[in-house]
Amino acid sequence: MNCGALPGGLLLSELFGHKRGAFTGALTDHKGAFERASGGTLFLDEVGEAPSDVQGALLRATEDPWILPVGAERPIRVDVRIVAATNRDLEAMPTFRPDLLARLGMLRLDIAPLRSRAADLPAIVDSILAQFGLRADESVLEVLRGYEWPGNVRELQAILHRTRIHSRVVTGETVGRELAACRPHRPVPRSLEDGLDAVRREAAIGALRESRGTFAEAACALGISEPGLRKIVKRLEIEASAWEVEREV
Repeated sequence: MNCGALPGGLLLSELFGHKRGAFTGALTDHKGAFERASGGTLFLDEVGEAPSDVQGALLRATEDPWILPVGAERPIRVDVRIVAATNRDLEAMPTFRPDLLARLGMLRLDIAPLRSRAADLPAIVDSILAQFGLRADESVLEVLRGYEWPGNVRELQAILHRTRIHSRVVTGETVGRELAACRPHRPVPRSLEDGLDAVRREAAIGALRESRGTFAEAACALGISEPGLRKIVKRLEIEASAWEVEREV
């Protein structure tokens, strides 16, 4: 269940279910993800995007085997193992409940960014290309290893998908063309201030990309105030598209 894909009310219904007539459009009873996953595992993707009311409901569900569907009078007993994932630093997010983080973080796995695990690249690329019935040859992997992947696996997916769409074939040459189109042109700075602004721009974009556009979190990572970061973005005319990494369905 992707916690960032639905607004809070619908997400609660999808997670915990609802009874007929619980709200407008609830024409039948609906089993939520917790009930459907009972006896197995429920994977909560992008858990850092869950609204505060959903976080409260998730906290109760991690402490109590009984859940209450929306509009129900009697709770339902479930037995679910919860696995959650996020690309955000939940400890640095003032909007994420520390008690829920403590419950979800009983066993924590920190996955390094893609640029730090080049050995995984062939397997990940093959998994993506398998959707097209293709495998990557060494020329493709050689080109991909030369890029830092600030957007991690999602950006890799986007590059390979665009290569397939634009060129129909995935080779080192066609992938290289897509990567070249993505790399911003970096002119030689004419002065020290220009050079510093280039560094500020890159740092601001990187932090906003990692925080998925959350200024408070990005400013904290940079060690500056949120108003200070907003002034940099405004002065350097940085558009939101610079830090928004393309998502793949």
